[in-house]
Amino acid sequence: MKRKKISDPAVEFILSRSVEELKRLTGVEIAGSIGINSKSLERMFKIEQRISLQAFILREKIHRAFSILTVENKKPIVEIAKEFGFRSVEEFSAEFEKQFAIAPRKYRDLKKPQGFSNKRTP
Repeated sequence: MKRKKISDPAVEFILSRSVEELKRLTGVEIAGSIGINSKSLERMFKIEQRISLQAFILREKIHRAFSILTVENKKPIVEIAKEFGFRSVEEFSAEFEKQFAIAPRKYRDLKKPQGFSNKRTP
C-alpha cells in the first residue's frame, strides 16, 4: 500500500484551483487549507515531490496554458500569458519553452491543421 505523503493534500488543493485562483495562490494559503505551517509545507513538499512548491504551481500554470494553446488556436498568446498571471508574454514564453522545449508560437503553428485551405486549385 502506498504511504500517503504530507504534500499530497497540497497537490490536490493546487490541482483543484481555477486559473484565477492559481494566479494568486500562495504557500501560506495552501498550508492554511491543510492545517500545516507554510515553512514545514515548503520543506516537505520539496522532499516528497522533488520540486519546490512555487515551481509546482508554475508548472501547473504552464501545463494548463499548454492545453489552452492546443484547443484555442485563435486566442492571442499575449492574452493567454495575462490569463495565467504572467507579467509579460516574454516571461510566459521563456517558462513555456523551459517546460516543453518549444516556444508557444512554434507549438501552436505545429498544431494547426495542415492541408486545409479555402482556396481552390485549378
